[in-house]
Amino acid sequence: MKLLSLPRNAVLACGMTLAVAQTVSAAPQDYQFQVVEPEFRQGGQVNLTIAITDLRTNTPVVDATIIAVQMDMSPDGMAGMRTPVTPVGTGAPGRYGFVANLGMAGNWRLAIAARLPGEAEVIWREVIVRVAP
Repeated sequence: MKLLSLPRNAVLACGMTLAVAQTVSAAPQDYQFQVVEPEFRQGGQVNLTIAITDLRTNTPVVDATIIAVQMDMSPDGMAGMRTPVTPVGTGAPGRYGFVANLGMAGNWRLAIAARLPGEAEVIWREVIVRVAP
């Protein structure tokens, strides 16, 4: 009822504002997920840090929510070789930590699903972690 009592120009202005706000939102490719130290030594519990950057502004993405992570050796043709991954805090803005057991040398794929502030969709990324003997 109250919407009908608003002047027509006010209703059109609100509609145009909403349309512009929807087209300004970022696309998934506007974000970069990068391993801070992409190479590690083979061993037990390894601390990995992923930096998430908004490429439009070249600024760290703070307050992302990590929804799911998975780590396996699919880059080396061993997708069945998996290791548990535990998210941990880093205390640095735009940096997200993980602990994993990297007991085998080779290339590991870390798949991350994250909800980023201001984004309607979950962003999925894969990064490669090299493990030397």
